[in-house]
Amino acid sequence: MPSVKHMSHEMREPANRPPSLEELRRAHHLKAPLLGLDRDMREVAAICDTTPEHLEQLAADPSFQELIGYYRGGGTFKLSRR
Repeated sequence: MPSVKHMSHEMREPANRPPSLEELRRAHHLKAPLLGLDRDMREVAAICDTTPEHLEQLAADPSFQELIGYYRGGGTFKLSRR
């Protein structure tokens, strides 16, 4: 799984524009595997440079729960380069 250090600059830095759907997708596919491994919410937040509250909001969403389940089942995601 790629680390946050390998994320593109625009994904790590606050933007004056809303993130694109691709940026959101990539970010979610970085968070979901870690949560699928039952890692501590604070640890995942630190790794992904977000807040535990944001992760709790994501984890409450049924579609994100499905994504976590996908990774718990051994699913993989390959990040493509732009």
